[in-house]
Amino acid sequence: MTQTTGSQWLPLGAHYLIADHATVELLLDDAGCWLDQARGIAQAMSAMVDDDRYVDGACVAQTFAGIATLLALSRGCNAQVQRRRTEVSWMTAPG
Repeated sequence: MTQTTGSQWLPLGAHYLIADHATVELLLDDAGCWLDQARGIAQAMSAMVDDDRYVDGACVAQTFAGIATLLALSRGCNAQVQRRRTEVSWMTAPG
């Protein structure tokens, strides 16, 4: 059970491990995929809340936590892209 909601859902505390051979293009594709998933969930939540029916607060909180996790995964991919680009520019710098 999570401490915040008391539900049976498990918190996502794992890390997204990136293979050494993953290219910048693949990392950017992954980041885009995570962002697309977060957008889709946010759109579904928006439609649900807009329907004027009862909305379970715990469900909404867990959904926002899921969106935050997807955004963190995307941010991790983008950070790795920046590190790899920095390494490439450092290795190819004249001098």
